[in-house]
Amino acid sequence: MKKTILFTIAAMVAFAASAQINKGVKLVGGSIGFQSQKEKIESGGTSNGHGHHNYLSGYAQGGYFCNR
Repeated sequence: MKKTILFTIAAMVAFAASAQINKGVKLVGGSIGFQSQKEKIESGGTSNGHGHHNYLSGYAQGGYFCNR
């Protein structure tokens, strides 16, 4: 598993390093994520309740590159 993670990180770094940005280029990007959790609370062998949590996150990025 460690080899897989290391390979993934190396591939992302290599891809980012090969990017070339020219004058007048607009960059738009971002990310969105969703996570869902369920939990069951037990005490003394009996179930006292349960919870359900949903998380939604996101952000946007943008830029304009110019040459001085």
